[in-house]
Amino acid sequence: MTLRPYNFRKPDRLAGALEQRLTSWLRAAGQMAGEKGSAFLPFRIEMTPRHLEIVPPAEALACLSDAMIGYRVALGNEPPSMLFVWPRPLALALVAGLMGETPTTLPEDRELSTVELSLCEYLMQGLPAVVLQETWTGKTPLKLTVSEHEPSPRWTRLFIQVEQVLQCIFTLRTSFGEQDWYWLAPYPTLYELINRAGEDENARATQETLRKLEALVRELPIEVSVELGTVELPLAQVADLAPGDLLILNQRVAEPLTVRVDKRAKFRGWPGRVGSRQSLQIESLM
Repeated sequence: MTLRPYNFRKPDRLAGALEQRLTSWLRAAGQMAGEKGSAFLPFRIEMTPRHLEIVPPAEALACLSDAMIGYRVALGNEPPSMLFVWPRPLALALVAGLMGETPTTLPEDRELSTVELSLCEYLMQGLPAVVLQETWTGKTPLKLTVSEHEPSPRWTRLFIQVEQVLQCIFTLRTSFGEQDWYWLAPYPTLYELINRAGEDENARATQETLRKLEALVRELPIEVSVELGTVELPLAQVADLAPGDLLILNQRVAEPLTVRVDKRAKFRGWPGRVGSRQSLQIESLM
């Protein structure tokens, strides 16, 4: 076995918790993509995340071919920093679907017309961007905006200042086959985003646990007793007590009685009656 040192400054794989949260998010997005796609495409699509990896930008871009089309994606109000990259034949087939056609095979690769580019941008916003937004679990809503067209994504200069990108590869299955498409994002940006979402989830889980605990405590039975009064007697006099004897308590008639909760004095109140049952009206806290 060959041991390879792990570079903590430039990791090549995701931390366990981060990968789990990211994978869960992308799977949910893929599931929603099938539902969203049926709203404006005449054929069924399935989208699933296939591979996640942290790589240098040059390595990620080397995986792309010249027969691909890209769109820059902005996070929130920031300048575009991410990239959606699709095989051009797949983009052409989906654009044809937007126009009501049902391709049986992938079309031949060619450049998209101006109208097709506009429809493709609409598709990028309506499918990957929207499903990623709507399945986001962070406290702060996620906003992804598809912006300018990247005609040659393999040679993009978008990541010129980035040391590492997170390469997310999705598989899109349709009636005319399956194709991979790519989501490339700066690793620090996505790390901060996912990590913040994890903190939000932990906070919500803690609040939910506290809420359940509070509800459980509220349902616990607890003894509440009303003290009529007390008196101190010598042991010999206590031993001689018999039915009919009268005890004079230290509780004045004009004073409210003490209410004890779990043997601790908590309230004062006045005795009364409700129907055939004795009752007590709380007057004040102690």
